[in-house]
Amino acid sequence: GQTPTSTPGSTPVPTPTPPPRRGVPPSAATATTEDAITAAAASQPPHGRGSGSASDATTKPRSPGRRGRGTITQKEERARGTAKTEQYATYLKAAGGWLFCTAFIGSLVAYATGAPLQSYTLQLWIDAMETSPIGSAKANLRCYWYAAAAGWLLINAILRNMLMPIGQLRAARVMHARMAHHVLRARISWFQASPIGRILNRFSSDVASIDQQVMITFRDAVARALEVISIVIM
Repeated sequence: GQTPTSTPGSTPVPTPTPPPRRGVPPSAATATTEDAITAAAASQPPHGRGSGSASDATTKPRSPGRRGRGTITQKEERARGTAKTEQYATYLKAAGGWLFCTAFIGSLVAYATGAPLQSYTLQLWIDAMETSPIGSAKANLRCYWYAAAAGWLLINAILRNMLMPIGQLRAARVMHARMAHHVLRARISWFQASPIGRILNRFSSDVASIDQQVMITFRDAVARALEVISIVIM
């Protein structure tokens, strides 16, 4: 275990070598170190799993809504019951204001009075044909009255059916433009608190329900009320 060294004119001096570890041969020291490194690598958790490592926080971020109380999404509120008068007034104002309301309600009044008037003139014509010969002046006059009442009813029906889609289209455009104006100028926090599906429903199904139901409901309510009044008067 000694390597002799010699210099000219001197006695060779042995060079000492470090003694091996007790119980461990020199060739086994390298193998022991490699086994320790392998065992340490095997004890590491897989990439993306485990807890407390920096790689976990990078590969698997925690969702903002995981805590429950930390969410900012607001619960959707829905009104129940019948629509209020202010809501109908807002819709009619968007449909054209007082000018549209006057023309539309006037056509409804004219149509409501034309229906019983037509029935009344028809009854007069039948009575005239029973008491007077066919082709007499009285029977012809009552026939003209009935034709005028029928024409009045037809004109007002056409006018009513023309004004209603015009008001519906105008109200849809105005209300959609107002909604888009407010949504595009809303705060970022409002978008974070309102899911995108809820916003899309406001512009699709909710607007479609308003366009299809509000004007028809208003027309039927006014028409039924006028019919009752005209029947009572007649």
